[in-house]
Formats: sequence, C-alpha cells, structure tokens
Amino acid sequence: MARKPPPNVPTRLKSLQSRDDYLALTGLELEALNSMRRRDQVPLKPAAELTNRQADERGWSPYSAFALIVALELAGMYQISRQRAAEIASRSLLAASRWSDISATSAQQADGHNPDFHVLFASIALPGVRPTKKHPDPTIAVGTLGEIAAGYPMATDIVAVSATRCAALMRQRAARAKIDLSEFWEH
Repeated sequence: MARKPPPNVPTRLKSLQSRDDYLALTGLELEALNSMRRRDQVPLKPAAELTNRQADERGWSPYSAFALIVALELAGMYQISRQRAAEIASRSLLAASRWSDISATSAQQADGHNPDFHVLFASIALPGVRPTKKHPDPTIAVGTLGEIAAGYPMATDIVAVSATRCAALMRQRAARAKIDLSEFWEH
C-alpha cells in the first residue's frame, strides 16, 4: 500500500512543471518573471489568492508558458507594451482549436525544416466591433494567413504572431532543458 504524503507537502499534478522548468520554457530569469507578474504582464497567471510559494508548489502549466511566449513575441514584434501583449495572449488558449496543426508544424520548425504552413494567433480590429475593458480583444482568430483573411475580409487592423514559431521555440527550449512535454503536444 502506497503511503500518502503529509498534508502540508503539496503534490504537483503530472502535467504541471516546476518553476525552473517553466522559466526554461519561457526563456526568462526568475527576477524578470516576478517583475512581469507584479506589473500584470503575464497572460495566464496563478490564481490571485495563491502566494508565489503556493503557486510554485502547485506547478506551472505548459499552456501558461506558451501564452507567455506568445505575449513576449507580440511585444517584441510590434513594440507594444508587455501588459497589452499579455492581454492579447491571455486568449491564446483558443489556439487549442488548431493544436494538432500547431504541434505538427512546430515539430517541423524545431527540427530545422520549413513548416508546411504557419498557424497564426491574431487579434483583429473590425468596423463596428469595439473593445471593452472586460473584452479588450473581442475578435481573436487562429488559422493560416489565408484562412484569417478569408474569414475577416473587413478587418481594419491585425496583430498576429506565428503560434507555430512560438511552439517551436518552446520545443527547442524543452529539448535543451530535457523537459518532457510529450503529453502537451498530444492534446
């Protein structure tokens, strides 16, 4: 019969990483992550009622790492604030609708090949659709450039990053740090 750990010792779920693994996946140092968390620049963060220690003990989701990579890419590419980039990337879980494509194309890119296509994660401005404080990005799209253009022919602005490239970065960092994300890529 297996013994249970004492109640004060947290048990990390199998699919969650340690903080060190999360940092390796995002390419950040701990000081930078803590600074970004204080400034509300992290798209998917632990529940507010958890202390930093409790959040670290519970574990860090690879989806959260993916969202942060998306946010960092948005901020770097478009020179927008990290807070605004985090707002946009907080909806990156919508990329799950194309996860099998993102997984396959990111594997191609991480292996040094040109992917068959890029799946983009985009925030789109449309005439008559106004952002609100609760929904600063009312129109998010995930797809290839052609699919997004066909789906939103009236778009007036678009901010997009390649989810394929973001996932490839994550794959490469995981390989260097010897982090097993096989379950993550299979979803």
